[in-house]
Amino acid sequence: MARKISIVLYSIFLFTISVALSFAGGNSDSDELGTEYSIRDAKKLVEAKDYNQAMAILVEIVRRNPEQMEQAQQLIIEIRKNRDLYNEKYQELMDVLFVQEDYEKSLTIIQELESLDPNPNNATMDSIRDARISAELVYNRNVFNQIMDQALVFLNSQRYYQAIQLYETGFSLSKRTFDETQYDILIKNPVYRSMESLVTQLDSIDDNWEGYLSTTDEFISQGENTTPSEAMWLQLNGSMDDLFSLRRDIYEISSLLRRQNALVEQASPDNQEDFYLSFMERLITGRQGQDQLEGIITAVDLYLDQSYDRLAQYYEQQTSLGDERALTAYSRNQWSLSASIEDETLGLEEQWNSLLLKNDKRIHFQEDLSLDRLSLAQVDKYYPLYINNRLSHQERELLALEAQTRQGYNQQLTEYQNGQIDDFLAYRNQVRGPLDRLALEAQRLIKLENNLSDDPILNVSLQWDSSNSMKRYEGLSDEILNLDNQLVLDQASQDRTPLESLLQEYSNRLAINQSRIEGRNQQLEESTFLVRYPQQALNDLELLDTQMTQLRLDLQGYLDFYSNLQQEMYIPQSIEEDLQLVRDMLTTIGQSQDQMSDMTSLGERFVLQSRDNLNQGNFRYDQAESELSQNNFDVARNELTEAQKLFASALSFNEEISSREALNQRIEDLQARILEEENKSVIRDVRNFINQATSDYFQGLYLRSEASLVQAENRWSVTNTVQNDEVSYWLGLVRAALSVESGRILEETNPLFRDITQLLNLAYQNYDQGKVLIEQGDRVGGYRHLDQARSYLNQILIPLPINQDARVLNLRIEKLVDERQFNETFRERVREARSKIEAQRDVDTAYLDLKDLQPLNPDYPGLAAMILEAEYQLGIKVRPPDPAALRESQNLYRKARDIFNTENEDLYDEAIKDLDRAIALNPRNTSAITLKDKISLLNPGDRILVLPNSTAVSRFQEAEDKFINRQYLQASIIVEELWATSNYRYYEPLQILRERIAPFIQ
Repeated sequence: MARKISIVLYSIFLFTISVALSFAGGNSDSDELGTEYSIRDAKKLVEAKDYNQAMAILVEIVRRNPEQMEQAQQLIIEIRKNRDLYNEKYQELMDVLFVQEDYEKSLTIIQELESLDPNPNNATMDSIRDARISAELVYNRNVFNQIMDQALVFLNSQRYYQAIQLYETGFSLSKRTFDETQYDILIKNPVYRSMESLVTQLDSIDDNWEGYLSTTDEFISQGENTTPSEAMWLQLNGSMDDLFSLRRDIYEISSLLRRQNALVEQASPDNQEDFYLSFMERLITGRQGQDQLEGIITAVDLYLDQSYDRLAQYYEQQTSLGDERALTAYSRNQWSLSASIEDETLGLEEQWNSLLLKNDKRIHFQEDLSLDRLSLAQVDKYYPLYINNRLSHQERELLALEAQTRQGYNQQLTEYQNGQIDDFLAYRNQVRGPLDRLALEAQRLIKLENNLSDDPILNVSLQWDSSNSMKRYEGLSDEILNLDNQLVLDQASQDRTPLESLLQEYSNRLAINQSRIEGRNQQLEESTFLVRYPQQALNDLELLDTQMTQLRLDLQGYLDFYSNLQQEMYIPQSIEEDLQLVRDMLTTIGQSQDQMSDMTSLGERFVLQSRDNLNQGNFRYDQAESELSQNNFDVARNELTEAQKLFASALSFNEEISSREALNQRIEDLQARILEEENKSVIRDVRNFINQATSDYFQGLYLRSEASLVQAENRWSVTNTVQNDEVSYWLGLVRAALSVESGRILEETNPLFRDITQLLNLAYQNYDQGKVLIEQGDRVGGYRHLDQARSYLNQILIPLPINQDARVLNLRIEKLVDERQFNETFRERVREARSKIEAQRDVDTAYLDLKDLQPLNPDYPGLAAMILEAEYQLGIKVRPPDPAALRESQNLYRKARDIFNTENEDLYDEAIKDLDRAIALNPRNTSAITLKDKISLLNPGDRILVLPNSTAVSRFQEAEDKFINRQYLQASIIVEELWATSNYRYYEPLQILRERIAPFIQ
């Protein structure tokens, strides 16, 4: 039962709390409280009038400790009493503010409310704040106007410092609202800093004024007796600058306040300004719409104006005295003295003008470039004074300026004539500067003479004769303009020079790029010929076109600049030559860019042609490899030749299309592979020809043997430039035999074969008939037939004097006619032949005689041996190798075999030479023959199918072109240049071209 009562009481408490929290704005943070709070903590918060936080803690206490509910209830009752009092006071505020409209009392009630509950709920807080702002605005506006009105009284009575002090009392108007408003720090912080600075400056303004007045009085006092010291002048300027700086700072603060207020308006939903910022700005610059100027700035300006009035009186007295003295000296032609006096007077005038010009610091343009009221007031007061002061002494200024200009001009002329000038236009400004000032002063003088005398605004009445001054001015002006004109010409020439250099540089590059595209002679691979670099040219031409375009702009800028300058030159036509040169340069650039366009088109065509040739070359190269794989050597050679021509053509159009070395290496590699593969076939064929030839040789079939060896030689030359020593060896033997036997045997290929055969047959028939008749005893009839046979033989021996059949038949006839005499003659002829063979002279004649005699007596002692010796001596046969030769042949074979076994390809040529010697020593050394063929198969031939590099191909094609164009000498020079390279002469097309050229240059 007790538990149920507790639950009911707790529920009632929670309802009470919820009502209280609702009144407090529902801002309970009980759910977020993580600390154990006590009733004491809640009581402290109630004492501190932090009712919301106290209520939140009480809720948490009761939730955690329901037994403390009674103590909590007492504190809640206290809170409710305070809330009731607060509500009563709040109702009173609404009545005073909106019914009674007593804004001052409203502000008092608001202070009481804030004291009763410093931490009301958000809605109440916003309501009170809005009420306070409304009350403050009306109240502060009234206070502001009271301050401004009273301060205006102080200004009119020249109590400027009291006015500033009064303005300062308004610095707190609406500041609390500004502080509370959640503006960005970029708005608030500059305002706080500026207002703090303003207060600091205003605190010291009275001391600044006192020092400034004291300095002004002392300066004027000194100036009435003598020229014030530099220190005094600097002190006056410093004091005045301090006040102007103060005024500038104050004005800038007002500008900042205005800008910050504009930012507030932009950020405000209803474009509402900030009242604090508005009040502060108007305290500084015054209220809008007032006929009389007011505000802190006006107080400072009025104070400054006091001192300016005193200084104006002082300077007017001093400059008037100087004018009088200068005019007196001028009338006496004392130009130096007059200039000196006028310089002194000008110094005074410049001092006064410099003080007047300080007022420019009080001129401020608004955003629409119009002047504000403060600036207009300064213009109205001081600008006429400044203009009158400057214009009242124009003749003196002109005369002084003429003297100064004359002195400066003489110095400038000397520097120019001594060549001391670098920047002529800059120097021209120095020369022409005084002229412009002289002209300005002269114009002012004329204007003054014509217009100012009766000017009702400035109230100036001045009269003088300026003709002498104008004559002096015009003479000096002419001299300056002549020098000015020459400076322009010098600068024009100087400015044109780098442009000309650039154009020359670009023209040179254009020529280089033209040679890159059209080709230029270059040393490549030990030859000089035409090469092209179109891609390089295209890359540079693109940049060059941009650079020339920029140069065109620079030249046009030159034209524009100096054409404009020409209009102000003393002798404008003198620069026309420079301008024409630049126009010509522009024309050259236009022509160059047109030429670049054509060159670009040609270069692009060369690049495309080069790529096309390279692609075709790669295709033909692949075809060559394909044909090689099928052992179609002739086709492979042709395809390789075409590929190389296309590669050379590609490079001839564009040297950069590919690496010349890489292409050459590809050609060289494939050529080596073709030669290697074909060489294997060549080795086999040559060996077969040699075998056939030796077989025929040993049978005495020398012509057949020679034919086989010639075939072997030709087949060998397909892949080799160096002769085959083995083939040469056997050809030597065969041709030695043929040289002796030539004409001995009638070959069917001989054109006389038919006729000679018929005569031989007739001779044999008569011999046979004669022999029969003699044997029958009819010697007369027999001799007649023998004589007829001799007649036929003589007809044969005239064209074929060593024909074996005819000579042997003659001997047979001699033996038949007189055998005894024939035997004697036989022995004598054998002795003579032996003698010749032994003496090794006329061995061929002896050999033929013995061969003729042999058929008649083949068993004659020593005859066969003599014939064999003769054959050895004539090289028809090889002596049988002696044991030493056989051993040497075998040693050479072993040496070659050792090289072969080492697989050192660099020594293969040496091994083949050893094997050739071994075979020569022993033609039947089959081991040497077999090993030679093995090594030859591994040692590709050295004949070239194509020229080894693209450079040589290009040179060869150039020679062909020159031959076709009948430039035989030039073609011959190139051919001989190629021929001089050791292996080029084995290139068959070069051999053919050389033979074709030869008849034309003999």
